[in-house]
Amino acid sequence: MVKGRTGFERRRVRSSHFSVVISMTLVLFMVGGLGFLLLRAKEVSDYVKERFTLSVYLKENAKDLEISRLQKGISLSDYAKSVRFVSKAQAARSFQRELGTDFMDFLGYNPLLNAIDIRIKADYVDLAKVKRIADELSTKSIVENAVYERSLLNEVSENIEKISIGLLIVAAAFLIIAIALINSSIRLAIYARRFLIKTMQLVGATKGFIRRPFTSKGIELSLIAALLALLLLTGCLFYLERELGAYMQILDFENLAVVYVGVIAMGVGIAWISTHCATSKFLNLKSDDLYP
Repeated sequence: MVKGRTGFERRRVRSSHFSVVISMTLVLFMVGGLGFLLLRAKEVSDYVKERFTLSVYLKENAKDLEISRLQKGISLSDYAKSVRFVSKAQAARSFQRELGTDFMDFLGYNPLLNAIDIRIKADYVDLAKVKRIADELSTKSIVENAVYERSLLNEVSENIEKISIGLLIVAAAFLIIAIALINSSIRLAIYARRFLIKTMQLVGATKGFIRRPFTSKGIELSLIAALLALLLLTGCLFYLERELGAYMQILDFENLAVVYVGVIAMGVGIAWISTHCATSKFLNLKSDDLYP
């Protein structure tokens, strides 16, 4: 009878440990993924911003030397990410591909102008800054005008700001949920052994002595869960890198190291605090209060 009872208790403890590891793994995986996304958010934001182009159209009488000098000056500026000269012939070919017809046959000439396309650095993709750059370039003697999509610039800036605020809110909410879930799982695991805690206390064991094995086990389970979560997260990131690597770099090992340390520290920290609080609760209860 005692053996059967002991075997049942062991199975119940193993089951509670298994549930703690699974729940912590899933929560830490989500926290790690969200943390990595937050760390990469600025880089993703910069990538989107730097798709923005300012087009500088040149006058018909602009000489090659003047164009080359202007292009070089723009390349050396603080705001230019990349600079590309687009001849009127290249522009015409692109326009023909978009229209699906040769508009020059109808007009009899090429009405387009030579242009310099400038990819603006992310820090300068702001309505006031881009306007100032466009106005400055428009004063050049060989420049016909400087054109940019004002509505697109506004939309990009507003959407990035909304997404950034949304991510911070989601991160804060998810962190609270993660702490609550991990704490709840550990408290349930400790609850399954509440009679053992009280028995050890009744035979004279100190509170520190009683807490020690439970705290060690909690940290051990958190390390296992963190390892599993990081393996799962790394696998997902490698998959995304394989699928999206042609468009943007997903893996950043410096940020990944920060996430690894953060996930492990969070798992161990919550496990230690939760285990300490849960064992203290049952140590402070009377024997009669242990029964549901």
